[in-house]
Order: sequence, then C-alpha cells, then structure tokens
Amino acid sequence: MEPSLTPEQQALVQGIARDLQKGHRTNSISTRLVEAGVEKDTAWRLVKEVDNAIGAAKRAESKKNILHGALWCGGGCIVTILTYAAASRNGGGGYVVAWGAIIFGAIQMIRGAMAD
Repeated sequence: MEPSLTPEQQALVQGIARDLQKGHRTNSISTRLVEAGVEKDTAWRLVKEVDNAIGAAKRAESKKNILHGALWCGGGCIVTILTYAAASRNGGGGYVVAWGAIIFGAIQMIRGAMAD
C-alpha cells in the first residue's frame, strides 16, 4: 500500500501531470520544481513517476479500446455469417449484415492501436 500524500504533495503531483499533458518537457518541469525549492533528485523522481503513470494509463486505455473494438467487430461478423448461413440453408431469404457493429468495432480498434 502506498503512503497517502499530503495536500501539498497532491497539488505538486497534479501540477506535474497538468504540465506533462500540456506537452511540457520533463526537464523543464524538473527545473521549475528545483527553482521552487524541491530537491533535484526528488524533482526528477516525481516527474518521472508521474510521466510513467500517465503512460501506463494511456496504454491501458488503448488496450481496452482494442479489445472492445475487436469484440464489436467480431460479434458483427459472427452475426452476419450466422444469419447468412441460416438464410442459405433455408433456400434463400433475408439475413442481417451487422455493418454498424463491424464498422464501429474497427474504428475503435484503430483508435486504440493509434493511441498506443
């Protein structure tokens, strides 16, 4: 279990996260922290830990999008194949092309893959 942070430490971590998400470089954030009175080693460690945590969260979100997209796309393909097979077995008739699920799933998979 990780130790809980003081309100000052929480504010510091949130500020680092905000700066990283705005695209600021890790060295410039660390330099500002040192100028604000944080020890150099502590500043570098904090920035690196927050950067790693943000990266891990983004990777987890990407994997989730890829999985959910694959399930939607695969489910749409299965529904299409099964209904087509049933229609063919009965000498013709209507079947369902689940294009919405297939396209939605493919887009979600691509977004997940590109975000990683």
